[in-house]
Order: sequence, then structure tokens, then C-alpha cells
Amino acid sequence: MSIWLNLPHRKTDSDEFYVPGFPENYRFYRSQLHRFLRKADGTDTWSRFFQTHISLSMKSDGWICNTIEEIEPLGLRLLRKFIGSPVWTIGPLLPTNSSMDSKQRSGKEPGIPLEKCIEWLNIHPERFVLYISFGSQHSISETQMMSLALGLEQSRKPFIWVIRPPFGFNLNRDFEAEWLPEGFENRTKETKRGLLIRNWAPQLEILSHKSVGAFLSHCGWNSVLESLSHGVPIIGWPLGAEQAYNSKMVEEEMGVGVELMRTVESMISEEEVKKVIEKVMNRGEEMRKKANEIAEHIRRAKEEDDGSSIRAMHDFLRIVSVS
Repeated sequence: MSIWLNLPHRKTDSDEFYVPGFPENYRFYRSQLHRFLRKADGTDTWSRFFQTHISLSMKSDGWICNTIEEIEPLGLRLLRKFIGSPVWTIGPLLPTNSSMDSKQRSGKEPGIPLEKCIEWLNIHPERFVLYISFGSQHSISETQMMSLALGLEQSRKPFIWVIRPPFGFNLNRDFEAEWLPEGFENRTKETKRGLLIRNWAPQLEILSHKSVGAFLSHCGWNSVLESLSHGVPIIGWPLGAEQAYNSKMVEEEMGVGVELMRTVESMISEEEVKKVIEKVMNRGEEMRKKANEIAEHIRRAKEEDDGSSIRAMHDFLRIVSVS
């Protein structure tokens, strides 16, 4: 129980706190913690579940991580120091666009035929479209959804939005028009400025299209890897799990994104949405340059024999074969 009471965010009255083991200039915030962790006391269900899993993980002979050495040097150094065991970086574990279609990858029927989606993308200039998706398990609140829609209209940037019911509703139910500003979908459809896709979208094909200039994402790790492997900068809106830390790394360490908002509880205005979208879409040359550099690192990591991820896999197999 005492270890939970001594967590860094419990030892300060400030929203900002320092985590031992990280560089002195690294700061974290209460709003980056999942609400379960903010309330954890060591006896709750969430705490007991993770105590068991973390304890067992620390007894393993090594960890396999879905990343590459070149994009997470600090995190991998800290992880290896903390667990004292080998860490094999064999990522990114992503399918190629041509290896299988979107339905095979997700197990779901896309909300739009791929051909229609590509046809819509083709009418827009290079790096001009904003792609928006919060993943398969998360959604923003009804109020946030309204502000995002109004901010998109104010920015006048074309967008593809993978849209699901707001937080608090069954994500598998039909989307209701009342969750968006009146006439929003019709206006965006008539002007060809917006494409709303229900439930599922061919994400890899969208991100690889030359007209896509940024990805507004919940920063789930798969989505981050998919975006960066195609050189697409990220606008972060983390909603749960480790997403706030992915967003933090994307912005502060990699320099390939900007965080717009975090959590489903926060309030956001349409003016803030417009401002950040314009910052990344209009003045994001340096972010795009760095994102393309990361995409090249990812490509090289998977090169046969010479790539860092291939070497890590060979080392893992060598260790396993002699154990």
C-alpha cells in the first residue's frame, strides 16, 4: 500500500511531477495518467491486476518490443536499465499495403470501398488532407466531437474522418446526425471538403496516399508506427492506456507532431482545433522532414541481414535455440 501512496504524482500539489530514472528536464502531468492510475491505492482491482502482470514480466528472460532502435533510444535505454534483461526490437510489426486488404487486416468491413476513398483523395493536392481516427476502441465526447467538427470547418482543410459514436455510447451502434453540427455532413460532402467514414477505414492505404499531410490520432502505438512509416506528421489526442506518453514522445523527442488535446474529460474550443490544424498543415515542413527521416529508419530496420530489427530477430532466435 505504501508504494502507491509514494507515487510521484501523489507527492506534489502541482499537476506537474518528475519520475525518478528519467532525465531531470523530463516532466509528466496528472492529465497524462489514466484515470485508473490517478485513483489507484494498491488495493483496487486495477492495481491488483497489474501488480501480478508486472511482477511476472520482470521475471522473464527478455522482452520483445514492437519498435526499432533508431526511433526510441531514450526509452529503450531506460527500459534495459530498469529490467536488467535483453530487449529485442523487432518492429515495426505492420502489414504492407499489398499483403492483404483492409477487411483481412481488421476483420471488419470498411465503411467505404477502397476505390471510392482513393478517388476522393486523388482530387486533392499533395499533403493537403487531414486524416482523423481515434482507433477501434476509443472515441471522444459528444461535446468534443462538436468542437472538432466546427474547428475543421473553420480551418477549411479537406479531411477524412473515421467517425464512431461519442464516448459513453455503444461504439458499434449507428452514428446519429445529432452528434455533429446541423448540416455538417451535407456541407462537407457538397464541397468535397470532407469525407466521413463510419466505423472502419483502409488506414494504411490512406496514410500512404500523397495527398495526406497529417494524422489526427489517439496515438495508439500501431497508429503511430503506421503514420511515421509513411512520413506523416501527427496531431495527438491521446485518450487512454499509454497513448499520452506516445504523444509526448512524438512531440518532444521526435519533433514530428503537436498535441491538440488529451483525455475524453477535457474541454476544447473550435478555435484551438483550427489553430493546431493550421500549425501542422500550413507550417509543418520541419515535422514532415523529420517524419520522412523516421520513415527511412523504419524502412532500413527491416532490410534483410543489415537492418537493426532483422539483427534483433536473429539474436533472439540464436538465444532461444541454445536455451
